[in-house]
Amino acid sequence: MSAPFTGGCACDGIRYQVTAEPIVMFNCHCRDCQRATGTSFSAVVYVPAKAFTITKGSPRYYQPSSESGGHNKRGFCPDCGSRLFGGISDQGHGINAASLDDPTLFKPQMHIWTSDAQPWDHMDPKVPKFEKYAPQERANPSRARARRNRSARFLTRNVSVISCFSPASVRACAAAKKFPA
Repeated sequence: MSAPFTGGCACDGIRYQVTAEPIVMFNCHCRDCQRATGTSFSAVVYVPAKAFTITKGSPRYYQPSSESGGHNKRGFCPDCGSRLFGGISDQGHGINAASLDDPTLFKPQMHIWTSDAQPWDHMDPKVPKFEKYAPQERANPSRARARRNRSARFLTRNVSVISCFSPASVRACAAAKKFPA
């Protein structure tokens, strides 16, 4: 998916724009996402927080406790009730893929929390599946690659290196949930 891209709610009262490519796109099958969407999973486009801008309106937010741990800040339109956002943090912003102006851009890279998936939910067999969260390399391949490159430079130069994975950024990769600390 190339940037920029836009989206909004059903009544057009809330509009947003994203100016960077997504960090990751996935389907989350946890019970929290099932309850929030009213169906078997939440289709999530997770983008860098700094690349996300609300261009029209003021969404309302709620933050339910999550069965998978922590809290999940979710945003919706106060007029039409469309759920637009979830997994909001300082690192990233989860966007409901159906709220995109062109939802055909959504290409899930994985299914997470399949341990909670409903038996009537038939997943694409070609898309990787994880009982809980994806390994760090799957959740954010470009950061994992950067980390490996830095580690290789450390070994060859014998200088210190700082891992690009802080606990907060690892949690942010999942969008709909937080990785356990």
